Amino acid sequence: MSKGTVKLFGLSLAASLIFTVTSSSLYAAPVAQNEGLFFATTEEVNKNVAQSNIAVEKPSSDLPNLNDYSSFAYDVKEVESSSELRSFLQKALQSGKKVYLYGGLTPGKYEELLNQPLEFKVTNEAEGEVRSLFINDVQQNEGELKGDLKETTEQEIVGYTLEDKNYNLLMLNYQNMDENGNEIPTDASIILNQIVNHEERANQITPFSTIVKSNTADIRTVGGLYGQDNAEMTTQWLLYKEQNESDTKFDYFAIKDIIRIKKLGGSTDAKKLTVTHDVMYSKDDLYDAAPGDTSSGPYEVIFTYPWALEWTFSYDGNPNIDLTENTSTDTAKWVITSDFLQNLQSTDNFQLGTSWKAASAYPYTGLQISHVTEWHSAVQHMFDLSNTFNVGYNW
Repeated sequence: MSKGTVKLFGLSLAASLIFTVTSSSLYAAPVAQNEGLFFATTEEVNKNVAQSNIAVEKPSSDLPNLNDYSSFAYDVKEVESSSELRSFLQKALQSGKKVYLYGGLTPGKYEELLNQPLEFKVTNEAEGEVRSLFINDVQQNEGELKGDLKETTEQEIVGYTLEDKNYNLLMLNYQNMDENGNEIPTDASIILNQIVNHEERANQITPFSTIVKSNTADIRTVGGLYGQDNAEMTTQWLLYKEQNESDTKFDYFAIKDIIRIKKLGGSTDAKKLTVTHDVMYSKDDLYDAAPGDTSSGPYEVIFTYPWALEWTFSYDGNPNIDLTENTSTDTAKWVITSDFLQNLQSTDNFQLGTSWKAASAYPYTGLQISHVTEWHSAVQHMFDLSNTFNVGYNW
C-alpha cells in the first residue's frame, strides 16, 4: 500500500468511524451491463459502498466480459503476476474503458504494466492553448536528468482512460492513520469508496466539478482517519509555451500550479504549505518564479520576458508567502504559512507560477513538482500530506 510521511502526536476519534464489512455473499456478479465498475479484490467490502452497478468479485482465471463494464479495477499485485490479465486490461484501455490499478504504484509502474503513458490535457481558452502533459517516473533520457530529484510518490490508486473526457486520469495518494497517528493499511472498502467518489466527480457537469473547468485530471492527496476522509490537497496545472520568442537556443515555458487545501472532518487545520518546482533536466534553466515574498493579497504572478503573462489570485486571511529561487539548482521553493489564528484550507486556490528555458535541440522538458501540507491540532503539529510528481511535456 501507499506510504506517506506521517507525524502525528495525538488525536481522538470515536470507534464508530471504523468500517464494518459484510459477508462473502457480496461477491456476486450483477446482470450484464454496459455501464458499471468491475472491482476485483480478495477482501470483503462495505455493503454501503457496493452499489447495484458495481460487481465486487475475487480475482480468478475467468476474466469478465469486456463489454459488460465501463471500468475495471485490480490490485497491482494481481496484474504483475498475470500476463493474461495484463493483456486483458491493455485491451480494455484500447477499447475506451477506464482501468484502475490499486495497492501502491507509481505512474511509471502503471505505464510499464499496461503499456500506456499517463497523459492529460490542460485547457483554458481564456489563458492559453490546449496542451498535453504527461506524468511518469522520468526513466527515459536518464543522462539528462538532474541528480537531486526526489523519488516519485507511490499512489494508492492510478486510473486512466483514453477517452477524451473530464477526469480521464485519477492519481490518489491516500494516507490512512489510526487515532495515535500510526499508518494503517488502506483496505478494499476505502479503495472502492475512493474510486466511486472519482467516478461521481467525472460525471458531474457543474463548474464545481473541477478546480479548472477544462482540466481533465483528478489528482488528490487525502489523509484518512480509519478510512474516514479528514484532509485533502487537490492539484491541477496549466502549461504555457511562448510562440513568438526569437531565441534560437531555447524555448520558453511556464506552468501555473493550482493547489486547493480542504478540511474534510475532524479537529485538524492546515497551517503550512511547502511547494517546490524543480527543473528536471540539466539542459534546461529556471527563469523566474512568482509570487515573491508577500504577506497580503491579492497575489500577483507576472512574467515579462519573452511574453506578457500574468494573473492574480486572492486567498482568505492573507497568508504569508516566502519564495526562495536558486538558479544554481534551478529550483523555486515557496513556504506559505497562515496568519495569526488563521488556517490555509479555503474555497480559494493558491496559483503559483514558474517559468523556464528549455533547450530547443531536445523535444522534451518538464518540472518536478512537490507539495507538502502540515496539519495541526489546537496545540501541536499532527501530520503531513505530501505528493511529488514529474510533469513533462513533448513538443
